[in-house]
Amino acid sequence: MKLLAMLCLTAAVWMAGCVQPLAGVDQERLRWATRHLLDEDLSAWEIWMGVPHSTVKGLAEGTFQSRKVQVGEPMGLGVDPKGVFRVIEEDGEPVLRVSGEIYAGLTTRESFSDYHLSMQFRWGEQKWAPRH
Repeated sequence: MKLLAMLCLTAAVWMAGCVQPLAGVDQERLRWATRHLLDEDLSAWEIWMGVPHSTVKGLAEGTFQSRKVQVGEPMGLGVDPKGVFRVIEEDGEPVLRVSGEIYAGLTTRESFSDYHLSMQFRWGEQKWAPRH
């Protein structure tokens, strides 16, 4: 029963976002348990953009595009002119929105180990060439 009470108290502290020292709790683990990696600027992430399909509109003049997105010069790191990755808010929580208009990827700026990742996802209805 004492263990259940401690778990409930710990969960309440985490959910409230108040990190207070708790006796017997590893403070380093507690710090990581409350870390959020999503902010408006995606400052904890590096964005990499691949080769835009030839049907993508609104790119800077001279941007390499191809009907075969696996071949050619990718847009590279730190470039996201179409806002493929954006953080929006839903139900008071930050949500990563990925349009998928250009093949791309996100990597964290820091290395992590010994972590537990939990997420929810859903697919939208919109599709872009060449994935129609």
